[in-house]
Amino acid sequence: MIGNLILTLLAGHDTTLNTMVLSVEALSRNPEGRAWMRANPDELVKAVMDLSRHIAMSTEQARIAAEDFIWRG
Repeated sequence: MIGNLILTLLAGHDTTLNTMVLSVEALSRNPEGRAWMRANPDELVKAVMDLSRHIAMSTEQARIAAEDFIWRG
């Protein structure tokens, strides 16, 4: 049981750390995204959640649109 607990702790830490690092790297290549995040601080939580989905460290997470939207025009 202790081994499973350690594995769960380390696996969660590794995934979270890598998602954070890759999100910062993605933002470093996207000045428009950084500018949008600075201009819309009230949407920051949603932006961070979208970044984590974009990076997709866990491909087992389903992506379901909660409402209709227009993609790229």
